[in-house]
Amino acid sequence: MTNKYKIKLKEICVETFEVDAKDFEEAKMLIENGEANRLEVNTETNYSIVSQQPTIINATDSADFDMVSHWGEIDGTSLQGYMDISYEEIFKKLGKPNMEGDPYKVDAEWGIRFPDTGEVATIYNYKTGRRYLGNEGLDVEDIRDWHIGGRDKNVVERVCKLLNTKALDYLTARYGGNND
Repeated sequence: MTNKYKIKLKEICVETFEVDAKDFEEAKMLIENGEANRLEVNTETNYSIVSQQPTIINATDSADFDMVSHWGEIDGTSLQGYMDISYEEIFKKLGKPNMEGDPYKVDAEWGIRFPDTGEVATIYNYKTGRRYLGNEGLDVEDIRDWHIGGRDKNVVERVCKLLNTKALDYLTARYGGNND
């Protein structure tokens, strides 16, 4: 039996390629050359590519979400909640941001879909980075205040579970402090 591997191309992650174990090395080269940003192994273990090194993630995680491929899929979403998590932690799970948010207010944005319900969610910073604040703003790698968008509040819990973090209430997100 041969293992099948899926490679999702970076940016909008539209195309998926399946390769067998023999072609796995070639698939790894796509990632190392920057032509793909996510590697999923359809076996007991899933892999995610981060900084050219495969890292093991939970075997069920890749089935929990898909990357949104175009703006039309997230049209009509709005702010539903907040979370405190590092850019690196999001990047490890979702890869490179795949959406281009407001070019003046948003520095990084991901769009994801939960296949079991069809719900979509966005994860983005808002007015905290260099695009909005110039030199006073944070580098994207230093941002921890992330907004969660969707069409209803249910996505907040799902996004937080996916990223293994907790949602913040508005006052905690805005002014800091303890969320308990």
